[in-house]
Amino acid sequence: MLLRKLISLNFINKPTNRSPMMNHAVSNMQSRMDGQKNETSDQLTYRLDTHPAFGFLSEFLTIKDLQSNAIVESPIVDLEYQQVVAAAMELSLQRSVRRHCVLVGESGSGRSTVLEILNRRLHRTAYPRHQFVNRLYIDTNWIGPEESRGCFESIVQILRVTKNHLYLYIDGLHSLIRRTNGGSNITLLQALLERPNVSLVGTLTANDFRDSIGNDSRLLKRLERVQLPPIDLNSLKLVVSSHAHQLTSRLGIGIDNESITKTISLTTQYLLSEHQPQKSISILTQAAEDKTLMSPSGGQTLLELNKNDIVRVMSLRTSLPQRLFDCETVHEDYRKSISDTIVGQDEAVQQVSQELQLIASGFSVPGKPASVMMFAGTTGTGKTELAKRIASLYSSTGLLRVYPMGNYTESHSVSGIVGVPPGYVGHENGGELVSDLLADPYGVFLLDEAEKCHPNVWKPFLTLFDEGWIIDQKGRKAFADRAIFILTTNAGDRSISQLTRSGKSQEEISQIVRKTLSRVRQERSSQPVFPPQFLSRMHRIIVFNPLDLDAMIGISERVALKIQEQWKTARNLDLLIGDAVIRSIASQGHSTNEQLNGEEGGRIIRKLYRDQVEHLVFKTCMSNGARVKGTKRIRVDLVSESDSVPFLVFVGE
Repeated sequence: MLLRKLISLNFINKPTNRSPMMNHAVSNMQSRMDGQKNETSDQLTYRLDTHPAFGFLSEFLTIKDLQSNAIVESPIVDLEYQQVVAAAMELSLQRSVRRHCVLVGESGSGRSTVLEILNRRLHRTAYPRHQFVNRLYIDTNWIGPEESRGCFESIVQILRVTKNHLYLYIDGLHSLIRRTNGGSNITLLQALLERPNVSLVGTLTANDFRDSIGNDSRLLKRLERVQLPPIDLNSLKLVVSSHAHQLTSRLGIGIDNESITKTISLTTQYLLSEHQPQKSISILTQAAEDKTLMSPSGGQTLLELNKNDIVRVMSLRTSLPQRLFDCETVHEDYRKSISDTIVGQDEAVQQVSQELQLIASGFSVPGKPASVMMFAGTTGTGKTELAKRIASLYSSTGLLRVYPMGNYTESHSVSGIVGVPPGYVGHENGGELVSDLLADPYGVFLLDEAEKCHPNVWKPFLTLFDEGWIIDQKGRKAFADRAIFILTTNAGDRSISQLTRSGKSQEEISQIVRKTLSRVRQERSSQPVFPPQFLSRMHRIIVFNPLDLDAMIGISERVALKIQEQWKTARNLDLLIGDAVIRSIASQGHSTNEQLNGEEGGRIIRKLYRDQVEHLVFKTCMSNGARVKGTKRIRVDLVSESDSVPFLVFVGE
């Protein structure tokens, strides 16, 4: 007993003049103690993966008992800043106070890699306080609020198996905290943190930290926040190159430095809602695998990945044409494409065509939206139609996202753009504009009737139009570097009509319209709707002229063509509309529009066709049912403009 105590106190091991018999006794006792220590270690190393709750959780999330798996050194290079972050976390886990930590960083920025480094460091280091340990990893990023409590309770059941010290890694801690209807599992988390044998390591984004933990002072006293900084360019190249070597070994494909540089450049420039290094690794992996799968040799020969393969994958990921990533000058005739839809607005078509040409050629200003344009003019002159045409030519979805600004007339209406503050119903939905930008970063957004909204609604747009990003009340950040914003307004329409009739140039009219817009005030608040700092952020203010007779004829031709297509599709009938009918409708529309001071615009043409042509054709079909039933052609022509019914329908001619 005395010998055991002396050995444990390290007195016997001190260099002294011991007899051979004493040395032999010490050696035997030391061997027995080592054996007992190893036996105790084996007994205290619990297998967490044998617990029923472990099997239950493994069915719908990733859970690993790291104690039962051998530590494998990562083939990917560990960066210096990642080692520094892991060392800071390791240090916090050994304290007696604030012995839990959370790693805060954006998704895809390398949080999982830092956890792997931390796990290897803890495995290699034997801390006296944590002589016997278990390590458990759980990925809860995809846990829904309705499942979080059951998941949390299952984790607690697993923890009760071991009396060892447990390092609990929870990737996506915020998902485990949130519950339905604004509830939370904060009390369960606090109870978990109070366990003396548990050291928690959680990961989450900065926004999730703020929403889930940042407002709870009790949690902040127990958790050490460790920030993961963004990766620098040199480190990014090292990581992507290391992954490229792994792909070469796995797929047998050569990846040169040019492809790696191209990947980093394009992902940084175009995948704005994702983060490095994950987005570069994802694109490079997809390009290498696609190259192997599409190879006729089936990967039997050594393939070489080139920049064209990267461009193809980027085009698939963003739905943008490949030429945009090749930095080629685009020679598409946007003017012709737009003129096929818009008539009577030659100057507006010319300016929009130039803007689209610059954007498509990559000459938009970095860090700002691709374009911010204001369309000013009387109603019905083609402002919305031109916006739709721009969306069809530019947006990856081809859809125009419309925001009727007449719905934002109150000061608090800004919540419809950026979301409601925390604590209010609907906060979890975030801002509509941010959601749309995240869903379609290359979209075209129409802010219709801009003069009707409350001036406060434009405040978030000041940053958006100047810096190219916007943050909602949930803390989500969306980038608009590739988006086009179009504002329409009828303010100053009378001035535009008078100036156009007086023969003023488009430049003069545009300057006068800008001054007119700066004087527009909101009806309810009497505040200026478009202050100078807002108008200065417009790339172009494009004036739409009142429609003359030639423009009305062009609109009439296009409306007639659409009506013919609809009848052919719906009834399988060829509806022929004579040129005299088209000119007559245009003349009537122009006359009516002039009498109403331009309040109808081109919309009057569609109304006239419905009242005078389609209604007449419908009556003829109803009264001549038997005759119409077997025909494939109906013709509408002019009889006499002086008659009450100037058009006549000819069946089967």
